[in-house]
Amino acid sequence: MPAMERGLAPFPSVEACGGLSIALLGGSRIMGRKQRDSADAFRDAFDGLPGASELMERLAEMPEVKAYMLRRDYRGLRAFLEGFFSPLADVDLDDESFDAEGFDDEGDFDSDEDFDSDEDFDSEEDFGDEDYYECDDDSPRGQAERLLDAASGASPKRLAAAARMALEIYPECVEAYSTLAEVAGTDEEALGYRRSAVEAAWKALGPNPRETLEEEFGESEATMDYFDANRELAGALRDAGQIDEAIERYEELLDFDPDDGHGVRLELLSCLMRADRREALRELFERFDDEIEESPYFAYSAALVEFRAEGDTSYARKLIRAAKSTNRFVLDYLVGKRNLPRETLGYAPAGSKEEAADYAFDHLRHWTGTEGAVAWVRQVFKLKVVESEAEDRPQIVDTWRKLAAALPQNATEVWQVDAQRIAGRDGYDECDECDDTNELPWAVVAAREGSGTVHVDFISSEPTCEEMLAFVLQSMTRSPEREAARPRKIAVCRRDYFKGWREVLASIGVELELVEELPDCDAEFDAVAASSRVAESMAEALADAQAGDLPPADTLPQHEDEVWLADARPLATWVVEDGKMVRPTLAAVLDATNQKIVMQNVAAQDAHEGEMIWNALLASMAQPLWGEPRRPGAVEFRDPDFLERFGPRLAEVGIDAGITDDLGPFDAMADSLSRRMEGPELVGPLVDIEGISNDCLRSFYAAAARFRKARPWQRVPTDAVLKIEQLDPAGNSWYGVVMGQSGMTYGLALYESLDEMLTLMSGQVSDEEAAQIPAISMSFDEAHMLGARDVEAIERHGFAVHDRDGYPSVTRIERGGGVRAPLLWELELVTACLALLADFAFERNAGTMGRAATGTRDVALRLQWL
Repeated sequence: MPAMERGLAPFPSVEACGGLSIALLGGSRIMGRKQRDSADAFRDAFDGLPGASELMERLAEMPEVKAYMLRRDYRGLRAFLEGFFSPLADVDLDDESFDAEGFDDEGDFDSDEDFDSDEDFDSEEDFGDEDYYECDDDSPRGQAERLLDAASGASPKRLAAAARMALEIYPECVEAYSTLAEVAGTDEEALGYRRSAVEAAWKALGPNPRETLEEEFGESEATMDYFDANRELAGALRDAGQIDEAIERYEELLDFDPDDGHGVRLELLSCLMRADRREALRELFERFDDEIEESPYFAYSAALVEFRAEGDTSYARKLIRAAKSTNRFVLDYLVGKRNLPRETLGYAPAGSKEEAADYAFDHLRHWTGTEGAVAWVRQVFKLKVVESEAEDRPQIVDTWRKLAAALPQNATEVWQVDAQRIAGRDGYDECDECDDTNELPWAVVAAREGSGTVHVDFISSEPTCEEMLAFVLQSMTRSPEREAARPRKIAVCRRDYFKGWREVLASIGVELELVEELPDCDAEFDAVAASSRVAESMAEALADAQAGDLPPADTLPQHEDEVWLADARPLATWVVEDGKMVRPTLAAVLDATNQKIVMQNVAAQDAHEGEMIWNALLASMAQPLWGEPRRPGAVEFRDPDFLERFGPRLAEVGIDAGITDDLGPFDAMADSLSRRMEGPELVGPLVDIEGISNDCLRSFYAAAARFRKARPWQRVPTDAVLKIEQLDPAGNSWYGVVMGQSGMTYGLALYESLDEMLTLMSGQVSDEEAAQIPAISMSFDEAHMLGARDVEAIERHGFAVHDRDGYPSVTRIERGGGVRAPLLWELELVTACLALLADFAFERNAGTMGRAATGTRDVALRLQWL
């Protein structure tokens, strides 16, 4: 079958020649999306043909090709290959007679002589002197480069020695300075060598460097040495946080290469985004306007620039939706569904996960560093909030397993565990509001045999075996109605649960049994179904109240001895509403006289806006959950605003109204509902730390807000290590790392061991091993990523938070991977570090001493950058 019929471009086509050009140039990010598609088509069409690799090698040795490769001139190389292969435009790659080693008997060339020559192409006249391709081995430059080539692959120490020897032979050896930069001990040292490389390349351009660059750019090795050295320096400046100078150098490179055959525009784009130079960004978008439609780098950046300037506008939404069409996987990185891999490929197919990861490496920091941007993306595409990607689930299960293993065991307790779709227990399989039964909610239940519920949760789709195991382990660590403990045995009726959980549960001393029936679970599912019907009834009554379809309240009989309590408050949990994470509000009416719930409503709205409380009162009188329709003698509120708004309306129907502080039953109901909706937390809230006070929390949040405002990750290199000595009260030394340079996580990490921290920073440990190194981590995130009770305390007491992406949390990681909330002294240490670091400028070996108030006592520290 001809290649074109297989959906592939024939080799001699423009697309195939473009693909071959990229392959010869080594493949990189420098190409646009269409160019990368060409490379993919070329590889698909050419891969596996007889002699394909030999043809590639021989093409790469052609002087003409070498010249284009030296300049990294994609466009020129493609044009040359189009002309070179034009006689073969009708060749069928699938023809058995085709042989890439010598083409076929009717081909244009069949021998080395034909392959290596072209009478119409004079390499020396077109591309300069012979040493443009091959350096004279007897020249100082040739000797220096030969010395470096011989040292290739040696240890850093030997490479450095070879580079210094090369500089003695040829002081303008750019490659030697680049080698020294690669093996430098610090970022500052490497930056110095990069500058020296640029200076050496500049000298090598001759007496008139700029004139040489303007007239001979791409046509002499000296001009390309300067281009490469300047580009590497710009990258080092960018990594060191010296963005303004990096931008100047990238712009200079584009002046020499206006068509940008080298991909400098992508590096300039990253720097302009980081510096938030919106006018320069718009000029770059106009200059390379085709990239907006083809490249995720430009498309997503254009959307973010518009959001930064104007917020959530229709145009910003149009741009972000268009950006999704260039690569949908980018969204996974923006909202945290995927974690960044440790490294990315230099070449990534257009629209691929690899391309998305490459984009995120450079640009995720711009999204997470723009207040509200990530939440906006989640809202536009109505994306769920996730804690981690599927690849992280085994690690999460293992963490819960370790926590459960440390719990006491109840030797008499037996659980039953199962999952079931809520609808369908009473014969109905469809939902009026669900187009697909797969959208119906699922209930997951852990029930104690003979004594009721341990934990119930609700999810939107059928849970996997692994998700159910995590649910079981979480239920052991925390349950609203019992002390944390491991049961003696767990009974299940599904074989996949039995096979998938047996080994893990056995490791923590819990027996697993496969049974045919789970009566206690069935009873819980029946209760859930009944509650669902009650909820539907309440929703109908509230809808009728809102529509004005209920009978007038003054027509109902009145029980003058009854006093009802009406109140509303946000619950300590989070739900998704139109793509936003919000705290739902509980509005309830209680019959205080008979100790009964008359009406309750949970909705994602503010009770002080609209008629939420009034509708609940009308519905509770006309269609109460308990008793006959009736009016109470009085209604009491806790909130004076409710009394002011609804007291006169109640008086019109003969009901007294007043204020009360005695709403204990309402608070108990709200707390219980919050715990059930929130479920167990991996790390407990700060408000539950033993000995914590509001003053201590206030000091911590104030220090974190100042640290967030200072944004030290913008000026502190990734390899910077901070030594922290506890002076008063005296304690051990800690070693800190500022997080946020990559944009993945912002904050501060403290380690007990310098050696373990350096090993972690070197990347020589796996993610699982890294998670087991003892540390204290303080990180910033959106409010919903914190425990809802901590957010509730922040709102109630007015604790400082710098911005909506700057809610701080603290986690103590113990050796072996266990996690917990910090102890009081650990939180004090973090508070003092944050307070002092906000004003401590980075400089190698610089030190400072300071004392910080932590709300309970002052803490004195000595800080030093190593």
